This record gives sequence, structure tokens and C-alpha cells, in this order.
Amino acid sequence: MKSIALRVACVWFVFSACGGDADSGATTTPFTTTNAQGSEAPMDRCLGDAFTDDFAVQSGGETVSGHILALASSDHGLVACGDGFFDVVGGGSATLGGTCSSIATDGDLAIVGLRGRGVALVDLGGPSVLGTADVGDVRGVAIRGTQAWAAAGSAGVVALDASGGLTSSGPLGSVADARGVAIDDAGLWVAAGDAGVALLDPASGSVIASAATDSRALGVRATDGGTLVLRGVFGWDVFEASGSALDRSASHETTGAVFDATVHDGEIITAEVHAIVRHGDEGPRFEERPRFGALDAPWLRSVASHDGELFVALGDEVASVDVASTSPAPDVMVDATTVYMWGDAGDRLESLVVIDNLGNAPLVVGSIEADAPFDFEVQGGGEPIDGCPDAFEVEPGGSLLLAVSYTPDDTSLVTGELTLHTNDPDEPQLVLTIDGNRGEPEIGDEATDFELITIEGDRFRLSDHLGKVVLVKLFNFGCKRCAEEFAQVEDDVMPGYSSADFVAVGVNTTHRTAFAGTLADEADLSLPLALDIDSSAFRFYRMPRKVFPLNAVVGRDGRLTHVDAEEGLASAQSAIDAAM
Repeated sequence: MKSIALRVACVWFVFSACGGDADSGATTTPFTTTNAQGSEAPMDRCLGDAFTDDFAVQSGGETVSGHILALASSDHGLVACGDGFFDVVGGGSATLGGTCSSIATDGDLAIVGLRGRGVALVDLGGPSVLGTADVGDVRGVAIRGTQAWAAAGSAGVVALDASGGLTSSGPLGSVADARGVAIDDAGLWVAAGDAGVALLDPASGSVIASAATDSRALGVRATDGGTLVLRGVFGWDVFEASGSALDRSASHETTGAVFDATVHDGEIITAEVHAIVRHGDEGPRFEERPRFGALDAPWLRSVASHDGELFVALGDEVASVDVASTSPAPDVMVDATTVYMWGDAGDRLESLVVIDNLGNAPLVVGSIEADAPFDFEVQGGGEPIDGCPDAFEVEPGGSLLLAVSYTPDDTSLVTGELTLHTNDPDEPQLVLTIDGNRGEPEIGDEATDFELITIEGDRFRLSDHLGKVVLVKLFNFGCKRCAEEFAQVEDDVMPGYSSADFVAVGVNTTHRTAFAGTLADEADLSLPLALDIDSSAFRFYRMPRKVFPLNAVVGRDGRLTHVDAEEGLASAQSAIDAAM
């Protein structure tokens, strides 16, 4: 996963504002440029000419009433909603009776989906709430004129009349699990969970056409260039209606979790929690979330095209996105932002770091620096550059392998940084944290809070469950026993306690989010699986020399009562019983 080191030296400015083109003269001597904000950023002459940053989020936009969960365009401007609020951005706010999941607008009206509460109808001219309807747990909404529709999970698609307040006309059609809904000239598109995608007659509810998807359909967005079906951690598809058939014209995997998408200037833009991604002719472009690697880093959860501009939800801010002409560029990425090493005093420790180039132009790593007492050695994968013995070029699709090492002289924590200077316009500096000999979590300490998105697009915040005993089960793609142990949690542990006293959550600790979705499907899990995409939560709960399975038990008072890295659940079960 990418670091966000660019933001340290050049907060929210494109690369050309951070010193301009690098001098292409061949030398191994680093030099210093001054960026637009006056701070200094080390670069390297061996990097060659700088690439243009053609996709960059610009901070300093409008702030709304709280953390944004949905963003949409309307005739009255951008609109945003979150926990209890609905805002016309820069133009007033209305109070909602719940947490919003989705927004759809038409003219002066907006229909808002509410998690567990139904829907609300909003007059955008106020804004003010005109009415509500309790139709269940709504994940997606659509509106045309005074007719509206809600995707209400197991309640199916619910038709709504918005001509005088808001009233429910009852279920529409026979979709058993409605996760999202959108309207266009072809009909009413429905993301139907495991059943895939369906196109309904918006008046009668009869099925015009349907198609299977490779994984559960969680959302749908109707656009002029085809209908986007969002599949969360597994990616997204483009479908087009053709008579009584739905044709899938494209299918895409994801490096994160796709929970929103829009079309801007003919290109598809996806919001994938850890990044927004621009899908153009020159391949995908990633713009990472700020403060990457921090537990309080805002999600890039929702995106909207409005009046010829692109906007993204960034915490409680609506930020604009600069979209310039595309051209080939390198794209540096690493699996995690922290390198962990534990061992006995006097033993040389080593950890392998893989630097990938996911772009479509050669990546140049111009120089590498490691804080003492850490050291590194390039072990292969990149080609040395003539005249620049400390610089390496990595072809598109290739990797550079670094061995990071150190020899501890005692058992105390040592922390440093590994810094790479690159020609990636988003990552002129890529900074990784190195942790050596960090101790085990201390029993009795206040558990580190975290707020993560689940594979279903919900929020899981540890502090929301004070007063309950919480089992936090951390895992990643290397955990071969995880599916079996999660099934035991759901079948054997959870039934022994009431939901008022106990909650279990799985935490996937890398960007390989599809593994979490596969695990949930194979084990048929209902417990939440949260996405710790940059391993920021894992950093506080891990144990020296042990990785997965990793179980932490948090008591009713929010303090850590147990942590283990054992196979099986016997120790965790005993800790849960003791904490009750």
C-alpha cells in the first residue's frame, strides 16, 4: 500500500508546485528544492524529468456538519449526509432521524436512505425534511419526479410516493435482497446481493432482465456510459441493457473496497476507502487518503461529479479533485506502511520490503535512506542506472526488493524511518516506519480505539461498544486457519452471550481486501469484518514474533483484558468469560 509521505512536504499540492521538474543530469549527489509552501523536500538528480500529477485532491473545500457518508449532485448544489445530518454544501443543513446511507436527487427533492430507519424526503430549497417512512434498513435510493424507490435489504425494493410528504406503496417486484437501486431510461436497476443485478419495470416491478455477478452486488450507479455495479472488496462491473438481456461490458478488480463511483468527463472514478481511483485509457490512477497509516485518517468514501468538477468526501470536508490530461506515469506501492522486526539482543534481524510499480512508465528510485540503527540492502528486482549507482529503475509491473536489517542491543523499542525518493508524481518521497522490538500490548491499558469500514460498507468503531465485551480477531491473507476459527466464533462463541453484552469483529490487516470477502462467503459469516487497509490498527495489537491468528479481548470498561496469538479459541473464550 502506498504511503502518504507527499503530504508531509507538500500538503495537497500537485508535484509541479513542489520544486518543478527535477534536473535530469546524472549524479548521485542529492540536492534540495523548495516547494510552494517554503519547506524543503530532498530530491535526487538521478530521477530525471518529473511526471505531471494528473489526478490530485485539493484541500480547503467546504466543511459540513459531520463525517460524510454519502455525497451527491443536485440542482441546488452538492449535497452531503452523515450521522443525523443532511447538508446542502454551503447552503444550509437539516436534521435527520438517523444515519444516512445514500442520497438521490431530482429537481427540488432528495430522497435519503437511513440505516435501520427507512427513508427521509428532503426539500432542497430549505433544506428541510418533508416526511419519513419506516421501510427497514435502506442501503440505496432512487428518485424520479415524485416517485422514489428504496433498496431495503431483505424487505426488497420498496416503492414510495413523494407527492405529499412521503408514503410507502409497498414492495415492488420480488427481489429478495436489495442492496442498491438506480433509475434510468432502461428501467430500475437493482443490486440484488448474491443474485447479482436486476432491471425492473419501475411501475409494475416485473423483471425486464437480470444477470449474475462474480460476487455479491452491493450497489448500483446508472450513468450515460453504462450502469456500474459495485461489489465492495471484489471490484465493480459495467452493464448495459440490451432488450431482455443485461450485457457485462467490463469487469474490474480493486485494490481496496469500492463503495461509490461516478463518471466524470467520460472516465469512471471509484471511491475505494483508501483512495479514489481514476480509470482512464492510460490505466488507473490512485490518489491516496491523507494521513495514510494513521487510525484517524479520513476515508475516501464517496465521490460526485457536479457542474463539470469532481468532488470527494474527505472526513467532514468536500474536497475538489484536479483532473488533468492523462499520460503514462509510474505508480509506487508497498504492502504496508510499517516494517516490524523483533528478536534477541545481538541477533541480526531482517525484513523484506517489496516496492511495486503499478504504473505504466518506469519507476525510478533515486536514493534510499534509513535511520540508524536500521540498515538496508537492495536485493534485486530493479536495474541500476548508468552514472547513478545508488539509483534503480523498475519497469511497469516490476518490483524492487529491499532487505531492511538491524541488530538490537537490548529489548527496548526502536523506531525509525525508511525513505525512498522516487519519480512518482504522487510519491516523490515514500516513507515507511520501522519498528524494532516493540513490546506486547499491556493488559489493563485502555484499548486503542479504531474506526474502520466493513466489507459491507458499514462503520465499526470500537468505542461505540463500551459496556460490552469485545473480541477483536485480527487476520490477513496469510492466515490459513482463519475461516475455520471465524466459523467457530460465530457458531460456538457468539450464541453463548447476548448482543447487549458481547460483540465480535474481524479485522483484515492488509490492502488485500478480497481475502476478507472470500472468508466471509466461505464461512457464511454475519459478524462484521472490518478493513484495516493500512494495518494501522494492527500496529497497536500485534505481538512480537507472532502474527496470526491474533485475538484481543476488550473488557466492558474499554481496557485490554487479553491478547494471544494461539491457534484455537480456548484462551480467548476463557478471557471473554472472565470479562463478563
